[in-house]
Amino acid sequence: MGRITQRVDPRSIADDLERCGRAAVAVLVAGRIEAFPARVVRRDDLYVGLDPSALTSEGGFGRATLILDDGSFWFDLRAANLRGSMLPAQSVPSGAPDDLAWFVFRAERETAWDYGSLHEEPEE
Repeated sequence: MGRITQRVDPRSIADDLERCGRAAVAVLVAGRIEAFPARVVRRDDLYVGLDPSALTSEGGFGRATLILDDGSFWFDLRAANLRGSMLPAQSVPSGAPDDLAWFVFRAERETAWDYGSLHEEPEE
């Protein structure tokens, strides 16, 4: 018998979370962690839009964590956690609001969970 888990492949829920969920990003700024609400759009790359008035730096962020989540009740809860870096985007992604500061997110590690899909993982 394996282990019961809520873990899922991040790609299996990414589209729904990007379209319907909430997003926030935490970045390292001058040795401190700062968190911001974010807009996320995926074109060829994953773009993260932040309120430009909240930013203290014009550059990118070498360390960033992006959280995409959705759901209000136990079996509706699902989320993806992406860790990586963000570089300023060369242009605003097509169809995205132009009043945000846009960054390209480069994921190095991704995890996701969906409590509505509790399942048994085989033992390794």
